[in-house]
Amino acid sequence: MMKKILITMIAVLFTAPVAFTSFNDVTQSDNYYDAITWLQDQGVVEGYSDGAFRPYEGINRVEFLKMMYESQGGTDVDVTDFVVFSDVPTSTWYTKYVKAAYDNNVIEGYADGTFGPNNKINRAEAMKIVTRMFFGDEPINFFDGLTEVEQYAIEGCESEGHFLSDVADNSWYEPYFYFAHDKCLIPESMISSNHPPADDLIFPGRPLLRGEMAELLYRAKAIKDNSATNYTSDLIPSDIESLETTQSDVEWLSYGDEDISFTYPKTFLGTSFQEDFDQNFAREEWEVTREDNIIYIRPNFESPAAEFGATYTIELIPTLAEAGLKSDFLEASIEGPESDKGTDLDLNVEGYDVVLYEDVDLGFGVTGNVYFLIPELIDGEQTPPWIWISCNDVYQDYIKSTLIPSIQIFNE
Repeated sequence: MMKKILITMIAVLFTAPVAFTSFNDVTQSDNYYDAITWLQDQGVVEGYSDGAFRPYEGINRVEFLKMMYESQGGTDVDVTDFVVFSDVPTSTWYTKYVKAAYDNNVIEGYADGTFGPNNKINRAEAMKIVTRMFFGDEPINFFDGLTEVEQYAIEGCESEGHFLSDVADNSWYEPYFYFAHDKCLIPESMISSNHPPADDLIFPGRPLLRGEMAELLYRAKAIKDNSATNYTSDLIPSDIESLETTQSDVEWLSYGDEDISFTYPKTFLGTSFQEDFDQNFAREEWEVTREDNIIYIRPNFESPAAEFGATYTIELIPTLAEAGLKSDFLEASIEGPESDKGTDLDLNVEGYDVVLYEDVDLGFGVTGNVYFLIPELIDGEQTPPWIWISCNDVYQDYIKSTLIPSIQIFNE
């Protein structure tokens, strides 16, 4: 069975909020209904192309940062010289959110110098980021001057009486959980209740779900906007006022179907990404279509090598035999020794190795590049699909910094 590509990139408009339209998988009886619909009504989330929000799926670290900042109007930080994390290039759509969070001491990254943008964020990480973002240093100092009994005496919340027994004493995340608990940020649905309550569990390492993300942001913003001590159900966040950006920004969109999702620009015209080829543009906005297992991305510029215009293709290859034929094609199309045929790239695509082949004869007199995403070998087996991306040499920064890293995969 073909491995599915998880649709994770949610298009966020940087202009006026979109009108409310209910998601087909979120009903009024759902735990996170108010939070999700508020975020949608404010233009923070749009969901997937099939009309779903998928509240019970995980969310990665940069998507979480994006939602958090957009819930407060966005960020306009200059990312030109931001080289703190080895896996966060300066030209990705999410760099500004990572830099803003880093500058505000909201994130630190991993000990190896990476940030792990595509890693699923867990509850402990999310609790630290949300509480630090909305409440500054208050979470760090939460235990100061309190007795142990006072520290855990949560009153007035729906989760009152719950003791988070799996939040380890003196762990790095302990003050964030109990600060959030004290502020009534944590919905009871996130707590696994036991008897006696002293055995209740919050599972700090469990991946945060998209619905839980919406609820945390909604509650934190409601507390802050209303200058409240803690969250109560009658609090509603203020409308979001978008920041005026000081740099030309790209409006990123998301293509998604049942197999694949990726990020592409509405246009590069008039942005800092624009290249000289855009002077002879064929269309105002980029177009994405699919035929069978091939997705066609048609940029706004005309191809310098073909009269019929520029096209990037993403092909999903379902079998090892077909992938072998593609490999044979590359071997025959590129001159030179085997060692020169392909460059391994570190593009942080979970479950895949990415190899770049340059100067490949793509047919119709066009020479371009091929990015071959090869499933990692796990227990001696590879799980399809193999992913074949072919393009000319225009906007290679976009291909490497945004398109490929925006692809994530999951098994059906």
